[in-house]
Amino acid sequence: MRKLRALTTFLMQATGLPRESFDAFVDSGELNPTGKDLGHGIEVARFRYDASVYLYGYAGDGHQILALVMAWVVGHDAERELHDLSDPKVEVTILDDDSADVEIRISFDEGVELVMDPQGRIPYGGAMWSVTDVPVDVAEAVERMDGEAQEAGADG
Repeated sequence: MRKLRALTTFLMQATGLPRESFDAFVDSGELNPTGKDLGHGIEVARFRYDASVYLYGYAGDGHQILALVMAWVVGHDAERELHDLSDPKVEVTILDDDSADVEIRISFDEGVELVMDPQGRIPYGGAMWSVTDVPVDVAEAVERMDGEAQEAGADG
């Protein structure tokens, strides 16, 4: 539920509202096994879930909060179409002339990744594992078809 935590943290920082003004939780979800080898670890499953973020007593510009949500989604959840996730939904409850409670309902899909760890708490495939993001190796050079080395990102 890294994405839900990241969105909520972003909204807190961007609005400057105190933590007490927010609630965020998973409403429901589906766990799908994958067992995908990621090199330095495995993706044991994908977790597809529906979540809610609440802003209590929000007195700011309504369009600002909508723009913040979409800016985060576009910048941090680029695979939404790939996973066929619906667009975020918003429900507003007017409290008075100056404030409202805002509920943002959003779906996410994220991998549940494990790395081998003798001190881990997850027994899987005869080894112990820890839940964490699997590190990704980035190439510093690429070998062309003719066998000549070329620095990553260079044209040719």
